[in-house]
Amino acid sequence: MLTAGAAAVCIGPGGVGRWQALENRTFLEQCVNRGVPVIPVLLPGVDRVPEDLPFLQNLHHVLFATHMTEKAALDQLVWGITGHR
Repeated sequence: MLTAGAAAVCIGPGGVGRWQALENRTFLEQCVNRGVPVIPVLLPGVDRVPEDLPFLQNLHHVLFATHMTEKAALDQLVWGITGHR
């Protein structure tokens, strides 16, 4: 985390538990304090950022609608991490 240029938060259909939600909030706070972009990554089976993760809802997300090899989603993720299209 100390040298990360970006951070991805993967969200699957199982959702996030209470402890994971707390960890995510702490993680996001550290990212904001360090100026590290955060990218919510919606895995297959998830079509939006869950309501119990309000701190991620206003961020641009990457959606893997059906499988993890979707080129458009991978390209978006690479762009979010590297800043290069």
